[in-house]
Amino acid sequence: MKAKLICKVGLGLLVGIPALLHAEEKKLSGEVGIGAIVGQGRRDSAKSEEYRDLSNGPGGDLKLKYSDKESGYYSTLTGENIDREDMNVSATGGRYGEFKYKLTYDQTPHRFAYGASSIYTGGGSETLSVPEAVRTDLSNATSEADLVNRLNNTIADHSHDLDFEVMRSTWTGMAQYEALKPYRFKVDISNENRDGEKPSMGSFGFGNVVEIIEPVNYRTSQLRLTGDYSGKGTFVSANYYASIFENSSGSLTYDNPFRLSDSTASDAYTNPRFVNGGFSNNGPEQGLVSLAPSNFFHGPSVNASFSDFPWKTRVNLSSSLGWMMQDEDFSAYTSNSAIQGADGLSTFSASDRSNLPVTSADASVATSLYSVGVISHPTQWLDTSVKYRYYDYNNNTDPITFPGYVLFDSSWVADPITSQPTSYTKQNGTIDVGFRMPEDTRLGLLYKYINTHRENREVANQNENIVGVSIDRRFSDLVNVNASHQKSYRDVGNYDFTKPYGNEAFPNQLPLLRKYYEASREMDSENVLVTVTPTEDLDITGGFVYSNSNFDESVYGLLDDRSYQLSADVSYTVTKSLSLNSSYSYEHHNGNQAARQWTAGGIGDPYFVDTGYSSNSNWTAETEDVIHTIGAGATATLIASTLFVDLNYTYAMAQGNIAFASPLGRADTDSNPFVPGSFGQVDNSAVHRLNPALRYKITKDATLSLGYLWERASFSDFATNELTAIPTNASGASNGAILGGAYPIKDYDVSVGYLSLRYKF
Repeated sequence: MKAKLICKVGLGLLVGIPALLHAEEKKLSGEVGIGAIVGQGRRDSAKSEEYRDLSNGPGGDLKLKYSDKESGYYSTLTGENIDREDMNVSATGGRYGEFKYKLTYDQTPHRFAYGASSIYTGGGSETLSVPEAVRTDLSNATSEADLVNRLNNTIADHSHDLDFEVMRSTWTGMAQYEALKPYRFKVDISNENRDGEKPSMGSFGFGNVVEIIEPVNYRTSQLRLTGDYSGKGTFVSANYYASIFENSSGSLTYDNPFRLSDSTASDAYTNPRFVNGGFSNNGPEQGLVSLAPSNFFHGPSVNASFSDFPWKTRVNLSSSLGWMMQDEDFSAYTSNSAIQGADGLSTFSASDRSNLPVTSADASVATSLYSVGVISHPTQWLDTSVKYRYYDYNNNTDPITFPGYVLFDSSWVADPITSQPTSYTKQNGTIDVGFRMPEDTRLGLLYKYINTHRENREVANQNENIVGVSIDRRFSDLVNVNASHQKSYRDVGNYDFTKPYGNEAFPNQLPLLRKYYEASREMDSENVLVTVTPTEDLDITGGFVYSNSNFDESVYGLLDDRSYQLSADVSYTVTKSLSLNSSYSYEHHNGNQAARQWTAGGIGDPYFVDTGYSSNSNWTAETEDVIHTIGAGATATLIASTLFVDLNYTYAMAQGNIAFASPLGRADTDSNPFVPGSFGQVDNSAVHRLNPALRYKITKDATLSLGYLWERASFSDFATNELTAIPTNASGASNGAILGGAYPIKDYDVSVGYLSLRYKF
């Protein structure tokens, strides 16, 4: 509250200083609004006010303008949702032709979940704890059924409710000096704070997953210095930009609910489990994850535009350089003190970070961007555009060789690994030619070439050619049609699947897998937009968008991706007192991908055991998403210049499903000897929104507004329908997870009434 008060008072003083200096000549105008919100249902689900504040209570808006034409001073103070969590306040001012400034303060909440539960204490800190009595009780389980019972009792007796949210508050400032025309100088600064907690996942192996509380303590400071020159046919701008990101929380440590001490075993990552009737639960006492590292970026840039050329030609040039740096400390190999590492010469404690080959990344990346564009209109019937862009991302970080690694905090794997810093260069070239033809027609031809060169990736050189044609035709004054088609061919050449793994002969990756952004692809896309205006009071717009991508050379990975969208909008002015609008869109998305389940040396191994394309261990997934969106609205004047009503309604519905398939083989020939189930509901949702509002002009300067907001949303998928705090498998045994309910989106039904009185002066 104090921060808000300081914000408002400080900005008010900054606005008021010029007015006080020239009070004799001042001219003040503005608008002030006070109101309140009353409603219910917002606490049913954090999704209902994910980025907004619908809480009961007062609020207000403000806009003050000061202008003195004689002295040239001016200033403005605006505030929206004042004293609420989604408030915004800004102050602008200056002197015409000499200087100007702008200050803003903005708050935006990001709410993840209301009423989630957790057995952990210490939320918001870097250490999460589970009471020792709870861990002792769980480790004493005598059977699968007993373990599930103890887990449910733990949730019932020791969990506490949590509201996951992060508050983002941003200060920005801008000052511009323009008295030395044609030169201008500008400074932009900003500082953003993000504070709160968000849900995350931790793991002690495949069979031991826990929902944890991740602290968010981010600070991002930015500075931009700009100087530019604007003359006849010439504009040149030079900039310097710097950004500092600071994370006050470098790592997060969380207790293992099943353990009181560290231990190790080669198969500990499958815990907790029962073997021969006994509870086997080797592994770490605590888990440890590194959080986003603090970093720094800065660099200069230059932009220029020249238009004093024949044929109405303009040349645009730009160049920028950048340097990224990050040197945060590494975490140790593991948090498990029982694990001993080995480097071929000696053994060492893998939980001691001093035994790492280096203790920090000392990461450094240099970027460079150059572009040139020429736009010309040689004749009335011809326009051309030629553009070229070069971008280089040069990762100067030194490779680091680790003598081995720890598998799921369970055991040491003596397999040296060398990090492979990735760099790439991307070049784009585009030629666009337009021909003006008779009868209000423009024919466009497009060619685009994209070349990508990567280091330490599967594909070293990748080329893409895109050709396109478009037509824009006006049929009299009633109908306008714009249509385009593009064809893309991407060729990746040699695909070396071992490259990111230091050229290992048999990396833990399918040799025929093709990552979609590095795979050969043929893509078609169409776009049609039709506008019909039968009368000056009626506008009808229809659109069609289609895209089809085929990855014909891929055996595994994304094989094809198809989508299309139909849309229509109608706007009709019935009378001067009544206007109507409506809209509808339909989207349909399909995708198909393939993969294989396998383990090294076991069933499905593509290198030694099952080397063919076809395998009983293969599986495919076909995805489908369908989205309907409907909108309607009306604006009416009930009493001329006095009483107005606005009515808006939207409905959005999405349905998704994933169909899995796999050949069915025997247990000795099939790593998944069963018919996989499909998910008939994936992120299914339906959202209704109704917002009627009534405005009554009490006087020329006073307006009373009364409104109502109703939103109802329902969500359904495998997470909301099937998952519980303690998931179990088909036999009733623990599925190895303790969940807090933060991830599934909950339904909500929100009703909010609001009242506002606004006065202009």
